[in-house]
Amino acid sequence: MSREQRIIIVWRAALWGGSFLLLGWLFFQNLVPSGELVLTYKKGSATSPISDLHPEQRVIELAEDGPNQRFFIDPVYFDAKVPREFNTVIVDMLFQNQSQPILELGARRLRGSWGFVMKPLQNKMIDAITTPHPNPLPKGEGNNWSCERYDGVVFCQREERYPSLSSLVAQPPSEPVLTYHYTLPAHVRHDVMNVHTDISQYNYLVAIYTPPEFAGDGWYRTSVVYDWSDFELYINEISFLISAPELNKGHGQIVLGDISIRLLRDPLDWDGFVEYVKNQLKRLKT
Repeated sequence: MSREQRIIIVWRAALWGGSFLLLGWLFFQNLVPSGELVLTYKKGSATSPISDLHPEQRVIELAEDGPNQRFFIDPVYFDAKVPREFNTVIVDMLFQNQSQPILELGARRLRGSWGFVMKPLQNKMIDAITTPHPNPLPKGEGNNWSCERYDGVVFCQREERYPSLSSLVAQPPSEPVLTYHYTLPAHVRHDVMNVHTDISQYNYLVAIYTPPEFAGDGWYRTSVVYDWSDFELYINEISFLISAPELNKGHGQIVLGDISIRLLRDPLDWDGFVEYVKNQLKRLKT
């Protein structure tokens, strides 16, 4: 064997070996052995694991926005590339909401229909009656309602007539109770809050809602938690919707800043490795 032939064989072996090592490394990274993966949005980047907002016709590009995104018509969508299945999806968002009463995030569970699991980002109508005021009025006057929180559930009364939410359910008022993302038993009369709701017409509110954290200069930050079952995985992507009902009817604009998605599952063990390989083989067959 000549020297030239030996060099060719060595180069081929190096190329094949490097290719297998690269594929193995990528395969291992997709396994996410630690059980945690954080995706971060980068505006206009082809390598960003989180896409830009779409459709483009609902998005405004202003020079002062820099890395931020702005939209004026609802809804808008974005997608996130995920290497495998997880248990929990936590979306952290920084946003400015000029005057939209209700702003929500949706996880796409079904395609081809309105199949979204909606959760609140900000509800200014609820904020108005639950946020402490510098010079509060007596209970029941103006927007100074009496409110209690129970592990994510907020129960508010214009006048404190019930000691707890359970007592209201046990002996409901004759008038309807206003609800937001909360399901009351059928025997309790209730109305579901929307952007047209006049909250002054109600004396009771029950909602699953945590207000966003004020980040200064008109910015707010909040985190929304989903189960993996809330999503339909499509070509290694999960999809989201941002809903701002009737935004184009005088409710200003929405500006999105940082978006990060934290994906969680159990750390990888042997059973998890076998399951992952089986799932990948199934995808190759389909």
